[in-house]
Amino acid sequence: MRLRSSLYARILLIVLLNLAVIGLLVVILLNLQYRLDPDRFFLAARSNKFEVVARMIGDDLREASAGQIGEYEAILKRYQETWGVQFLLYAPTGVQLGGPATRLPAQIRQRVIGPAAAAGLRRNRSPERPWQRPPPPDGESGPMPEGPAGALRGRAFPFSRSFLGRTESPTRYWVGTRIVLPAPAGSAVPFRVATLLAVSDSFTGKGLFFDLRPVLTLAGSVFLTSILLWLPFVRRLTGSIKQLTQATEEIANEQFTVRVSEERRDELGRLGKAVNHLAVRLDGFVNGQKRFLGDISHELNTPLARMQFALGILEERADPAMRGYVEDVREEVVLMSQLVQELLAYARTGIKGVEIPLSRVALRPLLEKVVGREAPGHLVRVEVEEDLHVMVQPELLTRAIANLIRNALRYAGGSGEIVLSASQLAPDTVEVRVRDYGPGIPDTVLERIFDPFYRVEPDRARTTGGSGLGLAIVRTCVEACGGTVSARNAQPGLEVILRLRG
Repeated sequence: MRLRSSLYARILLIVLLNLAVIGLLVVILLNLQYRLDPDRFFLAARSNKFEVVARMIGDDLREASAGQIGEYEAILKRYQETWGVQFLLYAPTGVQLGGPATRLPAQIRQRVIGPAAAAGLRRNRSPERPWQRPPPPDGESGPMPEGPAGALRGRAFPFSRSFLGRTESPTRYWVGTRIVLPAPAGSAVPFRVATLLAVSDSFTGKGLFFDLRPVLTLAGSVFLTSILLWLPFVRRLTGSIKQLTQATEEIANEQFTVRVSEERRDELGRLGKAVNHLAVRLDGFVNGQKRFLGDISHELNTPLARMQFALGILEERADPAMRGYVEDVREEVVLMSQLVQELLAYARTGIKGVEIPLSRVALRPLLEKVVGREAPGHLVRVEVEEDLHVMVQPELLTRAIANLIRNALRYAGGSGEIVLSASQLAPDTVEVRVRDYGPGIPDTVLERIFDPFYRVEPDRARTTGGSGLGLAIVRTCVEACGGTVSARNAQPGLEVILRLRG
């Protein structure tokens, strides 16, 4: 037995699983690439290119003659042409030693002559060897490797970490690091500390400052993980919702045989069961009501026929002064008989489950026949091609068209002609339109005019219309033929649209 699960719990579980997997990926990438150093967190995505290039520049500068600024310029210019960024060299006092003449912004200058640089200056002034002195209190320095300048080739300078800065007007990105240079001639120590800066107007420094591949890898991993976790769930969820939506739409169109899947064990599964139960109940109610109307209408036919027969005899034997009253009663009985016949027609065509045989019928002759019977002498125009055919039950379509013509004559007969037209929408769909040029009806009631006993006028006087079953019979006849019916205001007039199988 499958356990019933909550949709809310399932969504929450997937969200938590998604977050856990993403968190695990972040931790793994940080441990592999970023090293979780607070001072370097913003520089976490920085590639090792800058550090490697800084070491290479330091090696080349140390091989140059001590204090030869011209050689420094040539070396920095060569690297600038290679990497497309500007390289600057500064002493701990802020004096520029190489690169294009540049005035440092205040925040960058503070980093150049910061505590680490000041500590380096104090060490250089001391008669002791700099690599024998303890590291400064800020923890940014370490033991300096012993040996001549050549022994420093390819080794990182341990006094300080790299730093990053951003300045405005114009926007520039700065990356700096400490390097070791030979001290000028006559200095008490063989080495001195300098700051190498790389400047670019690009955030990535054209690939030298930052490598976006780890960031893109992380984003891609998060996206792919989310897709793999959510896509199956969302597809199944939206599929169930789509099925429920289609089912409710069909139920609203009185297609009560529709059923939805009940395999799910969550809220949507229970909703599917409720929809299926609703369809069964509505099928029983609606078809039971129509069967009841049909049975009542059938049973009323016999007493109404007897009443008409008795009124005929009474009219022959009544005094001339009483015949007017008898005629009034006869009219009422006739109206009751017509109403019963309409009820019977509505009930017969609306009962579901009855198989109605359809046949291929030429549309234009059928429409002309109905017009000749229902509107002789009235201006009713038929605009239908001779070779247009529909799959219908001829009697049902005849009854539907007849009711539409009578309805148009009743409400818009004096406003102009009535037009019957048709066209082939698709190989299997034909659209039939009945249009008048009357006042139309309010847009708010367009969807209700096909309901049984509904009338636009609130009163039910005989002079303002029929029983309210005419258009309801039209809908049941068309739906029994497998089609649909709708109405719209044509401005002017009302247009009723029937879509039938071609």
